[in-house]
Amino acid sequence: MCGIVGYWQRGGDDERQRRGLGDAVKALARRGPDGSGTWFDGHGVGLGHTRLSIIDLSSAGAQPMACHDVEIVVTFNGEIYNYREIAAELAKKGHTFISSSDTEVVLAAYREWGPACVDRFIGMFAFAIWDGPQGCLRLFRDRIGVKPLYWGWDGRTLCFGSELKALRALPHWQPQINAVAVGEFLQYAYIAAPRTIYQGVHKLMPGHWLNLGREGGPTVRPYWRLADVLAKGERIESDAVLEEELEALVESAFRYRMVADVPVALFLSGGLDSSLVAGVLKRCGFTPQAFTIGFESDRHDESAAARKVAAALGLEHHVARISSREAGTILDQWPTFYDEPFGDHSGIPTYLVARLARERVKVALSADGGDELFCGYGGYPLVGSRMQRFEGLPALARSAGRMMDEMVAGVPMGNGPVGARVKSALGHGLVHDRVLKLSGYLAAASPSDAIRPFRSFFQPREIAAMMAVPYADPRAGAGEWPGEPMERLMATDLGEYLPDDVLVKVDRATMAVGLEGREPLLDHRIVEFAFRLPLRLRNGPLGNKHILRSILYRHVPRPLVDRPKQGFAVPIADWMRDLLAKGDVADSIAVLRESLPMLHAVQLDGAVTAFAGSPQGINRLWLLHALGRWTEHWKP
Repeated sequence: MCGIVGYWQRGGDDERQRRGLGDAVKALARRGPDGSGTWFDGHGVGLGHTRLSIIDLSSAGAQPMACHDVEIVVTFNGEIYNYREIAAELAKKGHTFISSSDTEVVLAAYREWGPACVDRFIGMFAFAIWDGPQGCLRLFRDRIGVKPLYWGWDGRTLCFGSELKALRALPHWQPQINAVAVGEFLQYAYIAAPRTIYQGVHKLMPGHWLNLGREGGPTVRPYWRLADVLAKGERIESDAVLEEELEALVESAFRYRMVADVPVALFLSGGLDSSLVAGVLKRCGFTPQAFTIGFESDRHDESAAARKVAAALGLEHHVARISSREAGTILDQWPTFYDEPFGDHSGIPTYLVARLARERVKVALSADGGDELFCGYGGYPLVGSRMQRFEGLPALARSAGRMMDEMVAGVPMGNGPVGARVKSALGHGLVHDRVLKLSGYLAAASPSDAIRPFRSFFQPREIAAMMAVPYADPRAGAGEWPGEPMERLMATDLGEYLPDDVLVKVDRATMAVGLEGREPLLDHRIVEFAFRLPLRLRNGPLGNKHILRSILYRHVPRPLVDRPKQGFAVPIADWMRDLLAKGDVADSIAVLRESLPMLHAVQLDGAVTAFAGSPQGINRLWLLHALGRWTEHWKP
């Protein structure tokens, strides 16, 4: 696991640009504390790398890495778990290797197969290749988006990096805040690819690659799409055959994630997914150390359940508990970890469990993805039924929804500000929140758009009223997936919530302490298999994750894992009360008033008083606080 950064400046670079690349590499030092390097071709191309040594710890695995006889150079972040099999295939074709690193295999595979090499990779990756003979720079990102990759193009220079802080260090960086992304953050608590918080800077979409040649601008193309998987249709084998095949896939994926020249550990919550990883690994002969974070609040603490699972499997188990005070210290560092606005507060315990694990190991397995692949979220049935009912709504109800949406959000209507009076009557509590969601639901243009109000913290009409520039939900009209409503929800989450919230959280939290996080359930073979399963095997007689439960019960005693889903819930209300009492939230809102001119200052006045009294308001205040902290740290 590493950090990558680089640029291609057409017409040649200069000493200032090269020094900037060195600064960019230093900005990524936490991602790779074991070494760093830069490479320049002398004609405008610069590549940088920071290294976390996991496979081939010797200097032979250092990067950027070049072919010995031709100018093809790579800077690579991630792991190719099946690199040994690929190396054996390439050896038969005449390739020789001087290291045992997967990076050298990536280089040889590209030389043999060109961009199609990624079709052979099982792993997580983001890498850049300068192809001197072809005169092109190419960027690649893994299918699911486990590893991040940002890029920008100004008509002359293409720059890229694992994190935005690396791009900020380059001398031509001229940041301009993307107002749409500010609104999107307030609506969803994260910013989805390809957008970023900055204009002209993009996230490379998962399963895509970018090409920039000697002429023209960059082109971005997919090499893997979920739509192509779904087009193959539902599997028709018996339930027993499908279950057996999935178990074999799971075992293969989990074995691959243990490939390393250093010890590999496990994040253990005691829930279904992490218990499955632990149980299958134990069957395969692995007994990784397990790490768990608990909370002072018993209502949010799962450490006792994790302790029972670890004991049943004979795992060495390490537990730490979070206090409100410790959570506050992490919030002070929040903008340095998540260097664009990020509102998933479960990033706090994720960082702390990563820090706990890093005291003993350099690699830890996380169990993300099970919910999105196997219908694990408790809200799926409810929201799915709403999608189904939406299709039968008469036009009159939708028209009434649009009128209600305008009134409740406080938008002037007709000859007078009716919305302000309605909002005053409803207040800012639960009723107000539910009416806003209902009006947005009724006013939606499609079933997929109809679910978005229920997943929004601020509704688009509210955000539009808060902003000095127009705002509309940038995800609206994204298209409909095939299948039952719950299947469509899972597909939406695989493309949005998983890569741009969950995986961002884990990547930044682990990389902040120089720990490699691996995602065994997100092996693309498991993803493809899951999305071709009949829905009854994802949500069936055993409950959600039916087929995973069936496998899990063979490895872990059922009573230890058969309990209500808790997720990585955190006591955010308790933490926010502390921040409110200290005045930190008010300070953050003051920063927004002064530093983000696209927000109406008058709309921010009184936000603490308006929102502090309800759970919905607490979450809104948290987003304003997180945005204010980010703005204070990174403001242009």
